[in-house]
Amino acid sequence: MKLSHYVIQVRKMVDSQGFDKMLARYRSMGIVGADVVESDLAFDDLKGHARSIRGAGMEFGAFVETADIVTAEGKDLERNVNLVKGYIDELDRLGVPMIMLAPGVRSADSEEEFYAMREKMVESYGAMADYAEGSGVKVMIENQSVPQRADSYIRDCKYIIDRLPKVGFVLDSGNFFCVGDDVLKAYDVFRDRMVHSHIKDWEFHDYGRIIRSNMPPIRSSKMGQGLLPLDELLTRMKNDGYDGSIVLEINGLPFTSALMDQSTEYLLKFCD
Repeated sequence: MKLSHYVIQVRKMVDSQGFDKMLARYRSMGIVGADVVESDLAFDDLKGHARSIRGAGMEFGAFVETADIVTAEGKDLERNVNLVKGYIDELDRLGVPMIMLAPGVRSADSEEEFYAMREKMVESYGAMADYAEGSGVKVMIENQSVPQRADSYIRDCKYIIDRLPKVGFVLDSGNFFCVGDDVLKAYDVFRDRMVHSHIKDWEFHDYGRIIRSNMPPIRSSKMGQGLLPLDELLTRMKNDGYDGSIVLEINGLPFTSALMDQSTEYLLKFCD
């Protein structure tokens, strides 16, 4: 396994050293890859991100695209589909190997809408995988964390991925927990289809609400000391020979150097 992170997390910590030097700092610690989210394009284009990431000696692992190609309709759907295709073309030219589709979709208001969304996801994700076939770009999907989405539960993600042999799966360690599913069971179900993974932890808020890792007020802010069985999950992934990236993901607290350093050191224990 190899450790990656999100460029957006580094941007939130940029100090007088500048963005490129901050990337280089984390490369020196052992982070070998970086992923870019569509919102990062407010800072620089894909070519500029590729230049910065590779200049720091890292791999540009994946691009996360959020355009709605599932529940959008009419001209909005046409525009979003063309946008995703354009990104696939550009990523191919830049030599970036993966695109993760994480569309912002309308929540289902009924069981009928939920299952219609699931079928539309199979159709939409499959069409993008067909478009990317023959390029150097792998299309991926991730389990989400919203009960009203048809790509959040183990059973529904399995339904989708079983019908999409060209699509890779991104296991998010925290998202299944949000809908009451067990991430260790999910790993058993999806491990043969995993090509990427996102690693985050959770804590309970003082008032009992589940919040994202490291967000105050909390009892623990350290990666690997929350509610998720990360030690067991990561050990199993390593022992099973998973050779993709584990992407350090923190949500909530400001991205301080101390927090990133602790998270990096924890995850590196499981890397090659």
